[in-house]
Amino acid sequence: MGTTVGVIGAGQLGTYLCQAASAMGLSTVTLSSSADAPAVQVADSAVIGEFDNLQAVRELCGLVDIVTYEFEDVPQATLDELSKIASTTSLQVFPDPSVLSLLKNKATQKTWLREQGFPTGDFCICDQDTTVESLTARFGLPFVQKSQTGGFDGRGVQVINQGDAGNFWHTASIVEQWVNHETELAVIVARSTSGVCVSYPVIEMACSPTNQVLEVATSPAAIGADLEQQARALGERIVTALDGVGLFAIEMFLTSEGQILVNEISPRVHNSGHMTIEAHHTSQYTQHLLAISGQTLGDTQQINPAAMSNVLYEDRMIMLCGLPVSRWQHDDQTVVHWYGKTKGVLGRKMGHITSVADTLNRAKELALAGLASLDKNAPGII
Repeated sequence: MGTTVGVIGAGQLGTYLCQAASAMGLSTVTLSSSADAPAVQVADSAVIGEFDNLQAVRELCGLVDIVTYEFEDVPQATLDELSKIASTTSLQVFPDPSVLSLLKNKATQKTWLREQGFPTGDFCICDQDTTVESLTARFGLPFVQKSQTGGFDGRGVQVINQGDAGNFWHTASIVEQWVNHETELAVIVARSTSGVCVSYPVIEMACSPTNQVLEVATSPAAIGADLEQQARALGERIVTALDGVGLFAIEMFLTSEGQILVNEISPRVHNSGHMTIEAHHTSQYTQHLLAISGQTLGDTQQINPAAMSNVLYEDRMIMLCGLPVSRWQHDDQTVVHWYGKTKGVLGRKMGHITSVADTLNRAKELALAGLASLDKNAPGII
């Protein structure tokens, strides 16, 4: 096609976008704050600069036809610059910068959900003068505090219980009621430039109770057909209401009463969707690129039940830190993906493991076995 895609961000999500683009015949340029970031290893070229460096942003825009992102917390000045350039040139930016401006702040995102009538838990917007006592009177205990911006991988999120008043952040944040939920779900939705919308089978997420990081994702989710249909339809309505283009992940709670509530919206490819590489006809990365480049969207059908386990850094993985972006076959049904990060920090995402099997339980067993056996070598890199 001769199309070049610019990706703002160069972590693992950007890596898989660049790899998918290469398979589609698209060229890629990544904007990275670090020359040794994972996506820099696989992109056709890179612009090195901080994400608020407008000169670097302009350089990226001058090299590409389409700009997209691998994370939503893009500096506002950069989003404004992208809008300005797109309004005066042929550059396309997807999702639109206004969508990121809305969603990257949890306060404006939650307010939008409420104003649009989408089901979500009760919340309030906090500032430095908000007191734990007033919040406890409204929500009871526990309740959840989230930074308005900048949170990811469990950072910027905390649960406030009895005796935690001293831990409360007196800063720009939101507080949400604690939702008694049966499980957490994710719906991956793609919407094309022509407005066609598709979704993937619902994913079930198991997150760490201590740091809220996703540990294991499984699909199809262990929910009934009616709930599956409700969740997917809700996700598609949200993305359509946003007039979004590209891939979106809508995280949801399934409450103890059987109600679906929207937790958060991510306007990008998502950690929970890694398994689509092996388990679906069209990966989320290919789908995102099809959507933003004006092509027909791919088949979202799942081939086999699948489980994905995040590889969070432990000291036993230190010998793997020298490996580049790579993947290797752990067994016939299990693939280990390594992100090529040069430094491990306790709890940092270093890779993921996906297993496909005839049953969901077997897929989960295989993925967890692969995680348990990770050691200081990576045989059979493919």
